[in-house]
Amino acid sequence: MDRRDHEFDFAQHVKEEGYPMHINLGVIDGMQRGRTSSDSFIFGPEGTTPGDSPNGATGADGLAADVSRKQRHNLREQRRIMRIGNQFEQLKKKLESVGFLSNKKDKHSILQATIEYIAALERDSHAAGLPPPLPRPSSSSDSGKENMNSNNHAIESMPPPTNYTPPPPPAVNYMWNIPPSQSVQCVPEMVIDSTATYRHVFLHTSVPCVLTRLDGSIVESNYLFHELFNASPDELRLYNLYSLCLPADVPKLQGIVSKVLSFEVNSCRASMMWKYGVERHVYVSVALVRDHTGQAVNLQCSVWPLA
Repeated sequence: MDRRDHEFDFAQHVKEEGYPMHINLGVIDGMQRGRTSSDSFIFGPEGTTPGDSPNGATGADGLAADVSRKQRHNLREQRRIMRIGNQFEQLKKKLESVGFLSNKKDKHSILQATIEYIAALERDSHAAGLPPPLPRPSSSSDSGKENMNSNNHAIESMPPPTNYTPPPPPAVNYMWNIPPSQSVQCVPEMVIDSTATYRHVFLHTSVPCVLTRLDGSIVESNYLFHELFNASPDELRLYNLYSLCLPADVPKLQGIVSKVLSFEVNSCRASMMWKYGVERHVYVSVALVRDHTGQAVNLQCSVWPLA
């Protein structure tokens, strides 16, 4: 009997005895040889292999490992989708806060509005001769930390609270703080057959006027408005429309502003009491200002003293 027959008889004997045992025929009598597919046998109590287990289970350990890998992949994918969704939500709120987003709130519209908004800021900053805003820190450090913890439990980033109001981008702050000598350059449209710009028209309008952001905070006012309230432009910028009227009339002013912002009417007006130093009975008219893309960007308010 040669050595191969002896090895086969020994393996057959172990199989008949029913001992679970792993036999590597590559190591016999201290000799090492190359391993092939026929060299390894795994026998169970009934002489079966994992491929024909009586319980019908096949590669339980490998299957568990596959399930674990799929679970980790699904968790990472859920985190990624949630993170992107939160970033779109914050971007949408930023655009809404500066009035640069229409009623469409899908992701394509948000990205399109973002591109148009950035382009408008770049044009305005270039026309005013302002330096570009400082670059913000990259988010690569945050993503690196997340990759390090990819095998841990998912840490879900919570969306901002409902009363969260994102601050305007730095470039918008530049626009609000443009000196008078440079602000003329931001309105290049000239009145036909005149050397005056439409900024000059606003400053010299025959009715007291004020220009505000969509939240009511004052951006600019004309000369008659300064004269009516006996206040400088810098002093008026510390106020908003709602702080200029008496508390009892704040709901009335909020009502007409809401109608304008909801596009129910082009303008809305009402009489109320305003106070800046002294109380005045005034007639207030509010209109919505749109940019070249049709986006709502500002509120224009005219005030007529009634007494």
